[in-house]
Amino acid sequence: MNPSDTVAAYINLFNCLPQLNHGSLQRLTAPNLRFIDPFHDVAGHAKVMQVLQHFAAQVKQPHFKVTHIAWSGSVCLLRWDFSGELPLIGAWNFPGVSELHLDSQGLICLHRDHWDAGLYFYQRLPLLGRLLHWIRRRIQRSSTPK
Repeated sequence: MNPSDTVAAYINLFNCLPQLNHGSLQRLTAPNLRFIDPFHDVAGHAKVMQVLQHFAAQVKQPHFKVTHIAWSGSVCLLRWDFSGELPLIGAWNFPGVSELHLDSQGLICLHRDHWDAGLYFYQRLPLLGRLLHWIRRRIQRSSTPK
């Protein structure tokens, strides 16, 4: 499978998380796959599967719409918009970028997600969100020139 096909299949895998199985992940990724996002830093198929299965169990109708794809050597950057639903938050939408690094066999060996968990997750939690909004307003007022 060429790198573009691997990435396309991997994107599809993320849009079918409720049906994810160990074999589909292993087919596209290196055994030492490392997955990093604002909440996790895990390595190996078993650990990554745990993270993805937990995500699929918590988020209703998860969907990633990839809007841009850019390549630089063996690194693929994906710009995406996520949508889903969480019990405490309700509708959950946010933008992000994924770095996918492919090894010499064309398998994904590193998946690093970049998105603002403070703005799109923590600030939307009922109690913590109010506290974070208050702190943010205080910082903005103190840093605004008078």
